[in-house]
Amino acid sequence: HDDWGGQYSPFFSPATVREMILPYLKRIVDFLHARGMYLHFHSCGKIELLVPAMIEAGVDVWCGQPINDRLAVLKEYGGRIKLEAEPLAFDKTYTEEEIKPAVTDFLDLYGPYINDIIVLNHSNKEEVYELVYAYSRKKLAT
Repeated sequence: HDDWGGQYSPFFSPATVREMILPYLKRIVDFLHARGMYLHFHSCGKIELLVPAMIEAGVDVWCGQPINDRLAVLKEYGGRIKLEAEPLAFDKTYTEEEIKPAVTDFLDLYGPYINDIIVLNHSNKEEVYELVYAYSRKKLAT
């Protein structure tokens, strides 16, 4: 894992990624997949432009920052890569009254892509786990 971008854009072009990084990343992904493992790829920066290269390499999950348009990525590439997302900003202390609406809004927004996201809970608030679990059970049962 390494950061591929900064606050506004990737550090390098998709062509550079394909030439200089993708072949080696794909070797690692293929190695892991051959052993029944997944690649969880953490890379900071506004790098949604590079998601197609991640998919070409076979990356299973991308943990990117919220500065990326996750919904646009899911609409375009859902089913080919999973994204990490979090209902609560982990730099804020949420009260019990704030947790349910924050998690519910998050799940309403990302619900159509529930199969393509991995929900994080840096807050470790038990209510978050319970709400995500209940929502997922209902959504995936349909």
